[in-house]
Amino acid sequence: MSYNVLSPKLLETHSYLYQDIDPEVLKWDNRKNIFFEEISTLKPDIVCLQEVEESLFGPVYQEKFKTWGYSGVFKKRTRDKEDGCAIFYNSKKFRLLDKLTVEFFQPHIPLLNRDNVALLVKLEAKNARSGNKLVVGTTHLLFNPKRHVSDILISFEFVKS
Repeated sequence: MSYNVLSPKLLETHSYLYQDIDPEVLKWDNRKNIFFEEISTLKPDIVCLQEVEESLFGPVYQEKFKTWGYSGVFKKRTRDKEDGCAIFYNSKKFRLLDKLTVEFFQPHIPLLNRDNVALLVKLEAKNARSGNKLVVGTTHLLFNPKRHVSDILISFEFVKS
């Protein structure tokens, strides 16, 4: 499962983007409760999140997911950004083998002068006889129609150390 949870601080900073939306719908407590209710109902094995506010990762997300038997990792966006990406996985079903974080920020390259990041995990199924492994990744890339972007290929490789 994957969600952009819309960081409360980003909502506050960019409120003009949401001016046509009912303010009740945008309240953090309402959105948080609906999100957690959906996760607890569907019980996905893996959840990828974008726009997770760093200050809420541990005390809100990690604590809640822990009660359901999940473990999680987080990568904050670069520079002064207050949000990032997170991946939670059912720790009864998977064991974390490796984690990779990627920072795309390159100030002198117009295509990469944003604070985008990626987060990848390498998981192993605990009950798999053959030691099946799975790589899961999440990222949140800024889209701007004014920026001319041609095809971009981003490749990640886990190297056994």
